[in-house]
Amino acid sequence: MKHTIKGSEMNQHPKSMQKVYNLNGIIHVPHYSQEGIYMSPADKIGKFESHLIKRGAIAQQMLLWDRVYK
Repeated sequence: MKHTIKGSEMNQHPKSMQKVYNLNGIIHVPHYSQEGIYMSPADKIGKFESHLIKRGAIAQQMLLWDRVYK
């Protein structure tokens, strides 16, 4: 079952500045559990960081919930 975070619960999750990529005005954020994979709002399949860089994406910093990579 999927858990939806609501209200004040959002403030309880740790956040930090993380690298995102801007490709033609679309922000790609790091996948929540797969290191080196970035997702845009419409992605069903993530993109490798190297792919975004080759296409001219610009790295930026954004405050996001912490990711956990194993």
